[in-house]
Amino acid sequence: MVINKDPDWDRKKAARERANQTEDEQKENMLDQMRQESIGVIALALMYAKNFEELGYDVTRCIITANQNTQILEAAYNKGYEDGLSKGRRLGHEEYKRNKDLHDGNGGGFNG
Repeated sequence: MVINKDPDWDRKKAARERANQTEDEQKENMLDQMRQESIGVIALALMYAKNFEELGYDVTRCIITANQNTQILEAAYNKGYEDGLSKGRRLGHEEYKRNKDLHDGNGGGFNG
């Protein structure tokens, strides 16, 4: 049997249980609200959340200045460009290996 020496333990436990119930209720309310929205609204919300997570910018704020907007767009462009280069390099290397394997037997020439 464990004896708890904290006199406020019961009060703290009850508060934790209320907080967990409140959090669960908030999640359920949010899901209920999302079920009523159109797919376009949900997709837009997901896009904003991904941008905020990946780039660190809240594109929904109305207080974004022209300079900040330019920086945000430039950062997004650069990220997309770098992602594209990486994918291209990876795919190019895979294609190179595939062609090299095909032509290793005859040196890449045509034996007709």
